[in-house]
Amino acid sequence: MSDATNPPAMTERRAQSTGADVLRLAAAADPFGHRVHMALAVAWAFFLPLLMIPWAKDVALVLLVIWSIARVLFGGVRAAWGPIFSMPITWFISAWGIWTCLSLAWSPAPDWGLEELRAFRSFLIPISLFPVLLHLRRVVMAFLIGVAIVNLIQIAQAVGIPGFAPAKPSLYYGWVAPNPGGLLIAAAFIAHIAWPIAERRGRTAVWHVAGAALAALGLLLMLNRGSMVAATVGPAVIMVVALCVIPRARVKVLLVATALTFGVSVGLLIDDLALDGAATTPVRNRIQLAMDDLGSAERFADKPLIKRSVTYRVEVWKATIESVQKRPLCGIGLGGLWHAFEAHPEFTNTDRLEDGYRRVEADHKHAHNSWLFVSATTGLIGLALMLGTLGSGLAAEVRRMASQPIALVGFGIVVSWMVANVFDSLILSGSTSQLLVLGLLAAWLPRSKGAVRAEDA
Repeated sequence: MSDATNPPAMTERRAQSTGADVLRLAAAADPFGHRVHMALAVAWAFFLPLLMIPWAKDVALVLLVIWSIARVLFGGVRAAWGPIFSMPITWFISAWGIWTCLSLAWSPAPDWGLEELRAFRSFLIPISLFPVLLHLRRVVMAFLIGVAIVNLIQIAQAVGIPGFAPAKPSLYYGWVAPNPGGLLIAAAFIAHIAWPIAERRGRTAVWHVAGAALAALGLLLMLNRGSMVAATVGPAVIMVVALCVIPRARVKVLLVATALTFGVSVGLLIDDLALDGAATTPVRNRIQLAMDDLGSAERFADKPLIKRSVTYRVEVWKATIESVQKRPLCGIGLGGLWHAFEAHPEFTNTDRLEDGYRRVEADHKHAHNSWLFVSATTGLIGLALMLGTLGSGLAAEVRRMASQPIALVGFGIVVSWMVANVFDSLILSGSTSQLLVLGLLAAWLPRSKGAVRAEDA
């Protein structure tokens, strides 16, 4: 890194340069620091979906933070961070993080609140990645490659390749947990669909067709209902947005929609004729299981509530809403929601006098819905800050879509996150909270006076 605090390239032209130009000047003033920064950003995104090595993404994130601090102190490129503070999303996400931390002050379980707060380390990502944000395309591509590796492991498990045995028979999760893993795959599926629509020349269309097919197969093997809903809703949303925002997107949307319909039809035909329903039967069983659960079918009549996935979620949502009604403005405080569930012993056993009855434990008692979780723990103020972060981010991405294609990809990732979090509190997962920020990164893409296109974006 450069030893000068303010290199001539930065001091002479900074007054006349804004946005993307500032980042290019910083890269030219400290080329070695920029290359290392870029490598760490790509490494973080690559390891993000590889949940079988959960420490890898966090090590990369810590190194990113340390390297950013080092470049500010010794790299002479501190001006590179200037544009980030003029963007509304920066202040929304900062206020959301600060308010969430403050909620520990009135939480009945601040110790557990600190455990939940760990997931919000993802809020450090934008400021850590900002100097290399012009290369966001490479960062997102690294994430998609990581997801493809998980999908290949799933396929290896399904076909019985030695050395890839699943933890449990017939559960082909690719060595990742199904809830966060399912959302990561759904986000990749939507990104692969969005990329050819947004890209100008279609140079990577073949890769994205293959990636979308892999991700679709991964979703079928993961059998996570919330992620399947996200993967169904997401493509429709991004196609509508692309038609409204991106010039000359009509033909591309039509081609992608046709290819998607054709691919699904061919897949169903192959499954029916050659595989005897091996791919779709488990999906239909999962849907039927949910319908039986909601309908209190005979097979669920004697099962405790904790064993009924769908009905259990509905009852937990009701209990969470009760908590919101008791303290609507500030919430119960981060870490305190599970205390509200002590009045609901049915969440563990059906009777307090039953043998083996356990009190409600914190480690697995959450709202099963991030929107309700935020409302209950940090109140309507926290929910407003969350909506402000998401709203300002999506609006910024919409404004950038015509000139910076990667913004549509980020938009699709955020939509998948918003849908999947209706069914689980995935905001408490480090991997999926970081996925949200990955989707929002395009909102921080700086704009320049002339051509707005970011290199590599």
